[in-house]
Amino acid sequence: KGLVAVLFIVIGNFMGQFRHNYFVGIKTPWTLANEEVWRRTHRLGGRIWVVCGLICLAVSPIASPWGAGVFFAALMIMVVVPIVYSYIIFADLQKR
Repeated sequence: KGLVAVLFIVIGNFMGQFRHNYFVGIKTPWTLANEEVWRRTHRLGGRIWVVCGLICLAVSPIASPWGAGVFFAALMIMVVVPIVYSYIIFADLQKR
């Protein structure tokens, strides 16, 4: 689990620099449709991945059900928050 957490930290560190593409990154219909949504989503997503990766790294040596629960909760935050954020940004830009 520790190496996976380190991988999350490394990917999160570079995620804010990902250019708009169809191969790597948070690929929702909203991020692919608008470059500003892509940029803002990946900047926030990168920060979330680094923080959650550090949390996962901290609980990785703990072999208990709550340690696994914290690890899984961090993974869910890494997935759900950027997707919801990208939709909110996209909807806000569509209103303008």
